[in-house]
Amino acid sequence: MRLPSLSAAVLALLCAGALSLSGLSACGEAAAPPPPGQDPERPERDVTPPPGEDTDPADTDPADTAEDSDEEDVPRPPCGGPCPDDLVCQVERDRCELPTCATAPGRCVGETVVRLCNEEGTELLPAAECSTLIACEGSSCLCFQGACYQREPCAPGSRRCRDEAVQTCAPTGQFYQVTRRCNADLGQTCIGGECRCPGNQQLCEDACVNLAEDRDNCGRCGNVCDPSLRCVGGSCACPSGLQRCDGACVNTFEDPNNCGSCGIVCEAGQACVSGRCDCPSNLTPCAGGCADLQRDPRNCNACGFRCPDGADCVNGACVCTGNRTLCGDACVDLQTNTRNCGTCFVGCGSAESCINGTCRCPDGQLNCGGVCVDIRNNNSHCGNCDRVCRGDCVNGICQQGCQCTPFVEVYCRPGQGACPGTASGCCTIAANGSCADPLGSGLVTPCP
Repeated sequence: MRLPSLSAAVLALLCAGALSLSGLSACGEAAAPPPPGQDPERPERDVTPPPGEDTDPADTDPADTAEDSDEEDVPRPPCGGPCPDDLVCQVERDRCELPTCATAPGRCVGETVVRLCNEEGTELLPAAECSTLIACEGSSCLCFQGACYQREPCAPGSRRCRDEAVQTCAPTGQFYQVTRRCNADLGQTCIGGECRCPGNQQLCEDACVNLAEDRDNCGRCGNVCDPSLRCVGGSCACPSGLQRCDGACVNTFEDPNNCGSCGIVCEAGQACVSGRCDCPSNLTPCAGGCADLQRDPRNCNACGFRCPDGADCVNGACVCTGNRTLCGDACVDLQTNTRNCGTCFVGCGSAESCINGTCRCPDGQLNCGGVCVDIRNNNSHCGNCDRVCRGDCVNGICQQGCQCTPFVEVYCRPGQGACPGTASGCCTIAANGSCADPLGSGLVTPCP
């Protein structure tokens, strides 16, 4: 039977004889309780439950259970934490293992043993002494960062040539390692601890180039010329015959924006001919540029001669468009223009309209002396041009008076006659046919 743990106070009372409990050993002979998780009968055996495994609820203190619950919420790191320096954490297997080819193609085991990757690149080969892999020429071999080298004291950073390759002394000063292989196919050779190119070429990256001509390495490695430039004598410059203006190569003998020199712009229509702004052979220099005198409406047949609005310059002459005709300095419609009706410069009267090329007065009016008048109510032209009525002209008939002259028709009121000798020229005819003119001029001739 397993007894529950006793507190120190209870144990003291038992030992003092205040309490008795059958089955207990004497206080002086009682063994110390085993450490937590240890089998009391087999102390060497660890009976601590694995992480996550439930324990007997009767043997578990509620307070301890709460603490364990809080600890279980903390996530466990992969592989239980950082691996030793010579191992890597394999997450999928959750354990520390030797590195694979994916993480280290080679690794050193001590100073002289190396493990290399197999030819398939899938796993590391068994460890091997470097001396079995390389010839160390009488001196000892050493392993550094997964590769074997001949141990050879040297000045760190110093370089030398071996088998057309540049070898540089390691920072430890114990060996040389290859840092560049010279490309024999390009004619490179190793001289004085560096790869050199033949002739006047220089090594830039892995290529031999001519710094005097190479656009990508002009004058020095990595100096690239703009697309419009070329490398001339180690400097980015324009090709022969061109000049650099605002970063572009131009021909100042032909470029109208850089004519003769950078920034000299020719006027509109002008061309740059031999470095001078001039007009092409078919154009004429006029103010503001070059003009085609045969087609330019602003310079038609001559510089400065402008065609009127609505006219084009055709073969050096202003020609009106549509149905209009050039009259003086304007394009007009001879069918409707009152100043040029039917023919240029033939004008209509003040009240006339030009209809189909003919000057006409409005309906009910006549042209009397160049003026349109309404003969139905005009006293000076009553019923016709130049017929004067001293009374009222109504519908072309003089209703309130008469005019008796040798050259003008007589117009009388009803019941009047013509009295050439009277002041008014009219008189009233009496019932007996005698003149009733108050001036007594005598008989009158009745109006027809």
